[in-house]
Amino acid sequence: MGITSLSSFVDFSITAIQAASFRRVTCLDGVNAATNAVCCASFTLCDDLQTHFYVH
Repeated sequence: MGITSLSSFVDFSITAIQAASFRRVTCLDGVNAATNAVCCASFTLCDDLQTHFYVH
């Protein structure tokens, strides 16, 4: 009985954490997604730096 209750509690906890934790925001470029809309500017800057300063 105790193991069944513990198993049910663990399953519920994992489901609750996965459902409540991470909301994703799609950036305006349609390619990137972040957990905070402010981070979308970082993706633009990173792409620009990689394009202009690094040889592919």
